[in-house]
Amino acid sequence: MMKRGMLCLFLVLSLLCLCLSAQAETTADGEFEYTLRADGTVQIEKYLGSAEKVTVPEEVAGAPVVYIGAGAFQGNTALKNLVLPERLWVIGASAFAGCESLTTVTVHYGLIEIQEGAFAQCGSLAYLRLPETISKIGETAFADCPNVSPTVMPYSYPDEYCEAHGIIPIYLSCADCWN
Repeated sequence: MMKRGMLCLFLVLSLLCLCLSAQAETTADGEFEYTLRADGTVQIEKYLGSAEKVTVPEEVAGAPVVYIGAGAFQGNTALKNLVLPERLWVIGASAFAGCESLTTVTVHYGLIEIQEGAFAQCGSLAYLRLPETISKIGETAFADCPNVSPTVMPYSYPDEYCEAHGIIPIYLSCADCWN
């Protein structure tokens, strides 16, 4: 019995060590710090630059960028124009919070989630398109964004979010459908 207990303890500790060593490591590449995730995708952890116009790359290290991590651009007051990758799924909590000069964000069809406070305190933010693929927007995603007027499809989840939060959207017509 004692041997079996020791063997179980050894196996549990071995698995724990293996899991800890398998954690993703943050790497710097040009203007971005990123994490290569276990599913073969990339999460942008931090923007290191100071440009007014930023295009987040479609791929880093040969893997698609699908996540913008929590606080990745937070407090960047130089940023004015942002283009996000086409395969982006998630914009993390407070990812762009406090980017006071940010006016335009290009978001592509396929985005699924915008987390809490993602664009909070972006007082200059006026233009962004919210695709109907979005199924979750954090309660405070656009807090303290008095000028925001997102372009949305009527009767989509983003349209419902805007209505529930007193945000006046611009409606797309069928002629304006996503490319």
